[in-house]
Amino acid sequence: MLLGKTEEQLEAMGRTSLGQHTRSHIEPGLLTNISELGYGSIPDLEANMARYRREGNPITPDYRIHERLHDSYLAVYERTGLDEVFPTFHDFMLACQEVHYTGNKLMAEACRINADIAGIGIHSLNDGDWIVGAGLIDNFRNPKRAYYAIQETFADRYIAIRPSAQNVYAGQAVQVLLTSVNDEEAVAGKLSLQVTASDGRRLLDHSEETTLPAGIVDLGEYPVATDGLAGRCLVEVAFHSGADTVTSNDSSFYVLAQEGSALPEQDVALIDLDGALGAYLAGSDLRSTPFSGRTPRDHRTLVNLNGWGGEEQPVFTELAQWVGGGGTAIFLGMPPENALGTKFRMEKFLSKDTLLPFAVTYYSGKGLWTPCSHVVREHPVYDGLPSACLMGQEYRDVVSRWSIVKPETDWISGNVTYDWHAGLKHKQNYIGVTAAFHGADLTQIAHGEGSYILCTHRLVENLGKDPVAERLFSNLVGWALG
Repeated sequence: MLLGKTEEQLEAMGRTSLGQHTRSHIEPGLLTNISELGYGSIPDLEANMARYRREGNPITPDYRIHERLHDSYLAVYERTGLDEVFPTFHDFMLACQEVHYTGNKLMAEACRINADIAGIGIHSLNDGDWIVGAGLIDNFRNPKRAYYAIQETFADRYIAIRPSAQNVYAGQAVQVLLTSVNDEEAVAGKLSLQVTASDGRRLLDHSEETTLPAGIVDLGEYPVATDGLAGRCLVEVAFHSGADTVTSNDSSFYVLAQEGSALPEQDVALIDLDGALGAYLAGSDLRSTPFSGRTPRDHRTLVNLNGWGGEEQPVFTELAQWVGGGGTAIFLGMPPENALGTKFRMEKFLSKDTLLPFAVTYYSGKGLWTPCSHVVREHPVYDGLPSACLMGQEYRDVVSRWSIVKPETDWISGNVTYDWHAGLKHKQNYIGVTAAFHGADLTQIAHGEGSYILCTHRLVENLGKDPVAERLFSNLVGWALG
């Protein structure tokens, strides 16, 4: 949405730069083309393999890639008990493709309603070898869910739905902005906008006779009251001309009750490297004091790693001794990337006794054309939030960018993915991707008589900004103290 904007336009949007575009050439006032936009998802491996056996040749590398992924995903299923969340592998595949659909749709939509963008290149049209997962269609040219995201977004006429916030507390108003893109002539008709709460209540039912103008135009902003609501609210828009539906679209936002995010009236200890966690807790019922080796074992120690530079600190050695004697430490967030050793671009390494009394290997949780499927089990930490599912847009601020693959644990939430050999050019070929594997986003690891609770969700930096971050933090503290 920011590409092609001048410094003055960026400042008006609350931004001072485009961020890091080290390999891009972007000039305000000139049209920009975006190459290789898109996410990824696994194809229907079971159906593809059956068709290979029926019509193709199962000794080909393509078949073996599919077989490797299929068998390794089933092994992850067995080791992690994923059938509790997705009864069949087909269910998991559909959920994975739905994330791909949403990701591609939102990225393409942002380009579609930016008049400074001339066009985009989707990565990729079809699956194959070391980019299996990227495709809008699979090896047999069957459309994946993401195919329809591009079909919808690049129709001649399209209406984007942009809620002012993805997550809000009940009582906070949401502004729904509608932006139309019309590559054809203006058309007269009826615009309909409906917002429906999770309990079926109609929050907004608006219709008007109007014209869908040519070009890119903001049609209007519509307020939605959220008093007394909880859960996902569905936003639906349609434009009809006579008996014809010219275009339709849907989106959503999520509402939480603020009282559910209240912190318990208990005592905790803090290791707060940049002071952000203590600032958030100030004035709350959760009483905090700095951690020391004399902190009572029945307290919990919250660790905010933001601001850590990778250096060894005596406090972490003291914490390990305290945990080994029966304490519980809750690590909030990932160590900063620049504080970790690199094995290769997608993997980071934390040496034993640098921060924790055991070595940790982290794998990228962002995904690319290889999907990172962040699974949320039903658990007290996720009360009031979508669970028994893959993380969707409600989690977009807090979803883990790194997951713990070693030590392997029986995680509460985690990431299932596979590796495309980033930075290893000699492996990027017809042999394809690696087997699927998994890592933890939230897990508990025993140490001596105590334990570490490691949470790689981006919580601290989103406290005071995102209701989902605050609910997760409240639930996590309540569960750990309970």
